[in-house]
Amino acid sequence: MQDSLVIVGRIVGLFGVRGEVKVHAYTEPREMILSLSPWHVRQGERWQPIELEGGRIHGKGLVARLSGFSDREEVRPWLGKDIAVRRAQLPPPLPGEYYWADLE
Repeated sequence: MQDSLVIVGRIVGLFGVRGEVKVHAYTEPREMILSLSPWHVRQGERWQPIELEGGRIHGKGLVARLSGFSDREEVRPWLGKDIAVRRAQLPPPLPGEYYWADLE
């Protein structure tokens, strides 16, 4: 179970012209997702690992830069895709708290 993937967010938009993406995080606090690398992004039936080069809070959302992308058109196919991380990357929940993945 420690090696299973847990969905922690979604790529929801493009940002700028250098291949950055807008991210909707399901983590609390939301910026915690930026410290969890590598990400695994769903591509059809499989999960594609990708390193996170950096990210920041931008207004009410987050902006992330993914390794290997330098142009907005390169990341366009990733729009709307789920972001997951290995369960071992997440801190253990506090007593009385659970991850949504544990309740499914």
